[in-house]
Amino acid sequence: MPEPQGPSASAESASGETVPSQGALLPEAISSRRVFNALPIMAMVLDAERRIVFSNQALVDFTGAAEMEGLRGLRPGQALGCIHAAEPPGGCGTTESCCVCGTLSGVITAQMGHAGAEPCRMRRRTPYGEEALDLYAWCTPIELEGQRFTIVCAVDVADRLRRHALERAFFQGALRLAEGMRQLARDFEGARAPGQQQATAQAIASLSEELAEVIETHSDLAAAERGDLKIRPATIHSRALLEDLLKEHGDCPAAPQAVLRIDPGAEEATFTSDPVYVRRILAHMVENALEACGPGDAVTLDCRRSDDCVQFSVHRPGGMPKEVQLQIFQRSFTTKGPGRGLGTYMMKLLSDRYLGGRVSFASTPEQGTVFRVQYPLKSPWE
Repeated sequence: MPEPQGPSASAESASGETVPSQGALLPEAISSRRVFNALPIMAMVLDAERRIVFSNQALVDFTGAAEMEGLRGLRPGQALGCIHAAEPPGGCGTTESCCVCGTLSGVITAQMGHAGAEPCRMRRRTPYGEEALDLYAWCTPIELEGQRFTIVCAVDVADRLRRHALERAFFQGALRLAEGMRQLARDFEGARAPGQQQATAQAIASLSEELAEVIETHSDLAAAERGDLKIRPATIHSRALLEDLLKEHGDCPAAPQAVLRIDPGAEEATFTSDPVYVRRILAHMVENALEACGPGDAVTLDCRRSDDCVQFSVHRPGGMPKEVQLQIFQRSFTTKGPGRGLGTYMMKLLSDRYLGGRVSFASTPEQGTVFRVQYPLKSPWE
């Protein structure tokens, strides 16, 4: 599989003396610190090695730093808390995941003498766990006293993208189901035989339930991102859950020739969690797997128990491109077109932040793609 092509950067770091000395040039060149701090969006000045030599108050406030000096010498990913910022070989700007970083791409372009703007998606660590961060970054090269710098201005566009994505997904799903119910209602009016009327009424009821699920899913996602999602723990039986998923998704319109099955070795486990959200997470895994299948492909559901947790898995043949794998849990990333792509993000958000679980995946052309989610057997709410 070809590796994803993207920007690469040096792992070399500026010396401890270089960063302060360069930073000393900037307040005078920008006229005053107050002017820089008056900018309503985050701004930083990077040296040739992509280290922060100056930042404004908006960036300090966003990162939670005590003062600007706490950011000096850091790279943008380090300052913003990117989960990949400390990975080898040299941290921010050098990792495999950095090849899909819009900010790095913009900075490298600016270092070549061309201003530009790029969207940037990342997952960052916060005191409350991981969260998705969507930025739009403007990168502009400048030269001061023979030294080259890059000014990076970034605005958090998460609220706009979040609202846009929710609206598109909700309205598309709701309109599709409403149109189906309207057509069935017309069919019901023209039906003569009692059996035909009964079948049409059942189809209308089914679509009504699906519409309610669409509304509840998007309402719950909005609540989860606000931090006020309510968890209602109850006892869950793993085998019964798998059987329900098989019954509900065995005939998938998006993959009519694919086969959904349960691994014969799937184990029974009884655990405590929120059954609505656990089922929704697994349903997304199943739907994503089925939609990626070709004729005759099999999607396998499995469940394994250990001493302290239960692990569900959904496996399908075929791998995902590397650039997709690197962005799979990003909130605004999708390969399915407008109105899609919130499923994997929602799975991770609900599992990690609310259910005490953990979502992971592995994907190769030879071994196929498997998504796993594990939950503690003992209730985390006790």
